[in-house]
Amino acid sequence: MNPTLRSAGEQPRSKLLPRIILGTAALGGIRGAIDRKEGVQTILEALTAGVGMIDTAPSYGNAESLVGEALSLWGGSAPMISTKVGKYWESAVYFYDYSPEKAERSILNSCSLLGRKYFDCVFAHEPDKMPGSVRADYVRGLANIRQAGLTRFLGLGGGHGNDWDGLVETGEFAAAILHGRLDAITFAAVEADVPRLDRANMTVLGGSILHKGLLGDRTHEYFDRLPAWLSPSAGPIVKNIQTVAKKCGLSVPALAHRFAFSVREIDSVIIGPENRLQLHQTLRALEDGQLKREVFELICACQAGVHA
Repeated sequence: MNPTLRSAGEQPRSKLLPRIILGTAALGGIRGAIDRKEGVQTILEALTAGVGMIDTAPSYGNAESLVGEALSLWGGSAPMISTKVGKYWESAVYFYDYSPEKAERSILNSCSLLGRKYFDCVFAHEPDKMPGSVRADYVRGLANIRQAGLTRFLGLGGGHGNDWDGLVETGEFAAAILHGRLDAITFAAVEADVPRLDRANMTVLGGSILHKGLLGDRTHEYFDRLPAWLSPSAGPIVKNIQTVAKKCGLSVPALAHRFAFSVREIDSVIIGPENRLQLHQTLRALEDGQLKREVFELICACQAGVHA
């Protein structure tokens, strides 16, 4: 099933979050060292350009401290801010802790780093790693954190299918990030994930729009050494998308971002630049708005004959 192109000028289905959200995983250094000054300036220039929300996480390297520094220098209207709990990063090592006590401590630490009293949203990070036996207690703990005023609402940061069991239907979560489930490479989320989130009245965020960099600057890196998560069918699809981009006179990243911006099922698009140059390239692409229907259909056709 193909995603649906929004009609020209049509507003997103949900107004819970801004249409464009600045993701900070790359700025935090998880893909490699980032100059701190460049990272702070990238955040400030995103805010200056009108980006109304920043998404960060304690597992995004130095991202939270960068966001905090940028906010301390920002003199405009306060943006919406989200962070995550469940996955953490300490001394360059990732670990998971889905206890309510750790979540509360983490949120308080994040508030301190960002100079805030509360967050607009706290996402349960990578729920696919959350044991089923702890889910009920974790949901209750997060609900208590929300009721205590540390966040306005809760969300799910990733996952799909069984990963969401015991979570989506509780009614405690207002949003979910689809990570690599709905982009120019794959429409996997359209058939089951999005309808399930819709039934729960949850806002849908499109994450990893460049499919973990496959439609950005990491194409050759991935195909030189195929990662376990990447389907062998992705190669032919990427080549087809590159052909469409060339035909339209667009870069592949610009085409991918505008595609996500044109999908009815996606309420908010998370962008993830590494620097100011990538930020401005992405924002310029999104300023051009939705793709023409014929271009949108060409991208959908890129998967024709390719087994997903």
